[in-house]
Amino acid sequence: MAILRCGQQLRLTAEDADFYRQDTGYTQLPKTVNAYNQGLQNAINAWIDTDCAEGDLMAAIIKERIT
Repeated sequence: MAILRCGQQLRLTAEDADFYRQDTGYTQLPKTVNAYNQGLQNAINAWIDTDCAEGDLMAAIIKERIT
């Protein structure tokens, strides 16, 4: 992944933006590192709450994207 970062500001490449939208279900892209990480953490929590093996797998995959 090639996320462009300057301090706490970030810009996602087209590929990373697509992954973020798919992983989180959000349409608006984050502009800060904290917002990016919080969006992914929300998705992780949602998958963990499903209480199934597939949800645990999805949570682990998304966790790898946190910067």
